[in-house]
Amino acid sequence: MDAKDAEAGIAGNVAIGRELGARRKFWALLLLHTLLTGACIACCVWTLSTLRSSISGSLVPGNAAPRKSELPFSKGIYLNMKKVSDEENTKLHFTVTWNQSMELNHESEVMVKFPGPYIFYICARVTGTNDTMGNLTLEQGKTLASITLRVENNNARSCVRHEGLVSLYEDAVVTINFFKPEDQKYLQLNVLRVGLQYMLGEQRFETPSDEE
Repeated sequence: MDAKDAEAGIAGNVAIGRELGARRKFWALLLLHTLLTGACIACCVWTLSTLRSSISGSLVPGNAAPRKSELPFSKGIYLNMKKVSDEENTKLHFTVTWNQSMELNHESEVMVKFPGPYIFYICARVTGTNDTMGNLTLEQGKTLASITLRVENNNARSCVRHEGLVSLYEDAVVTINFFKPEDQKYLQLNVLRVGLQYMLGEQRFETPSDEE
């Protein structure tokens, strides 16, 4: 019985040793797998970052200046009518909503710095008796654009939109005027938004002098 007990004890110790060895091997393999997985992820991230930097560098010239804005450079002005006098023929007054390379002086005079084509667009609302009308004009020494504003529905609240193309001279004042006939005293220009937008972008072509 003593010999059998000894053999059983030895066999049990061997089995325990094998089990502990197997566990150590399992944890060692798990740790190695974790390390290899982390190394692969780090390698992939580094490779993608390097590839992205090389592609971006190849698309942008080395001497290119950083872009300040994604929007194209524009020149123009957008105005909101401030007041209308009770005179029949009146020069309109405005406040500036937005402007770039154009200025508003004395609330009524737009200073143009670049010669060439401009988009002239308005949003206006007039009130009065039905079928009464007045004329809105853009002038630079002479009338360059004239828009008829007619009251079609006395209860209408929406603005009427118009646009047109005008050619302006540099260093000259533009005014916007509203004319109404003497017999249409109830006609009122209540709302007016005016925009002037230069169409040649960053290009500028001076008007030839008289000596050329």
